[in-house]
Amino acid sequence: MTAFLILVLSLFTFFLISRFRSLKRTYKEYQEKQDLILEKLAKLDPRVPEKEFFQELLDTALALIPEADKGSISRITENGKWVFAAVRGYSSDLFRVEFPQEYMFRAGREPVEVDFKSFNYRIMPPETQDFFDSILINYKKSLVMGLFSGERYLGNISLDSPRDRFSETSKKIMKAIGAIASFYLHMKEIIGEERMNRRILSTILTLLLLLRKNIPPDQFLTESLEKLLEVGTNTKGGAILVKEGEDLKTLVSINVKEIPKFVVFDEEEIRVFEREGESWLVSKIPLFEREGSVYILLNLEGKPSDFLYGVMQTFIALSSLYMREYALHKKYEELAFRDPLTGAYTRHYFNEWILNHLAYLRRSGKKSTLVIFDVDNLKQINDTYGHLVGDEVLKDFVSTLKKTVRETDLIFRYGGDEFLLVLIDAQKKNAEQVLQRFQENLERLPYPFKVTFSAGFEEIDGFEPIEIILSKSDEKLYMDKLKKRGM
Repeated sequence: MTAFLILVLSLFTFFLISRFRSLKRTYKEYQEKQDLILEKLAKLDPRVPEKEFFQELLDTALALIPEADKGSISRITENGKWVFAAVRGYSSDLFRVEFPQEYMFRAGREPVEVDFKSFNYRIMPPETQDFFDSILINYKKSLVMGLFSGERYLGNISLDSPRDRFSETSKKIMKAIGAIASFYLHMKEIIGEERMNRRILSTILTLLLLLRKNIPPDQFLTESLEKLLEVGTNTKGGAILVKEGEDLKTLVSINVKEIPKFVVFDEEEIRVFEREGESWLVSKIPLFEREGSVYILLNLEGKPSDFLYGVMQTFIALSSLYMREYALHKKYEELAFRDPLTGAYTRHYFNEWILNHLAYLRRSGKKSTLVIFDVDNLKQINDTYGHLVGDEVLKDFVSTLKKTVRETDLIFRYGGDEFLLVLIDAQKKNAEQVLQRFQENLERLPYPFKVTFSAGFEEIDGFEPIEIILSKSDEKLYMDKLKKRGM
């Protein structure tokens, strides 16, 4: 029976380690993609020729989306023809081919997976069907997103893959790239003044740089909204709101005192509400890691310009990417800094955290107390009742300690059955009272044996090295063990 329990525990431990490594690897890959999108997109200049801009954008998309190894950007020209503005992996002869506009697959603002081999080519002449069949041989799926200037459809960006599907992460990255491409088209069509170009580009690059800051989502949205409002010449204010059921709560507000009742929050696409010479733009921000739906609201004097649509779409796409990365980062951080069995902080986190705490104590002149615990007779408990019972004892030990101390005090798992407790801004006399309450609380645990501990503690003033504090506490722990054995 004991051997079976040990086998089960070993398998469970192996599963936890495998899961942790998988999440760590996923986070690292996602982080590398974020770094690459920042590196490449920061170099994109709206003043460069369109062909050069789209080629760089297409190369960026192929570098970030692993499923695809070929792709193209197609455009509708001023004379109504459909042409390729950029290609990668196909013959450059595609640049010299023109097609009637009605042959074009019209994608929307959301990336979609398309099997172009199954696409209805009956409206095309046979030679055109043969042309597309020849260039798409051995390819199963294409990820396609439309390019827009305001509400006007201008073309597609299409990435082709021999695989059966694209991941959700690839689709989100594609949406961000498509939004920036559409924004570029807005600026090329509408913005003629160099000063406005620099102003808008500065805002987009600032939003991109904010992606690299490890700040809470609310702060990211506040800083991003401030930059967004600087772009429009007629923007009066803005807000980020959370809708939970029928309740609407303001998360961030800049110069918005009251929201008109005629503004409706129920769509993901950008909607415009006009009344009495001013406009209100509303859109949902998807993939926000909180309960309820989150919306962005802009208040304008007069009607919104086309380029503002592009900036707002870029804001929404980048915000969604940031929320996804932030949630993944927090999950990875939790796995790295928390012991998976007991929920206590890890020894690795203690080694990082204590340096900052020592600096705090030196600045403030305050003292804290470090306590080192050892669960008594854990080996005998494991040998007599099994390791699963021993694990439950460790979990109950930590949960009982959490209920005994304050929320500001920190608990760390320092070894197998050793734990550290740091009583923040507390002297040694406080530790004695805490340990007495803790032992009383442990006696209430429903085990057929008594759960006890040995302990040693020392004050921390920020000046004495932590290695010496740990050594002194450990010596007192050892003396406490000898005292219990009658030695």
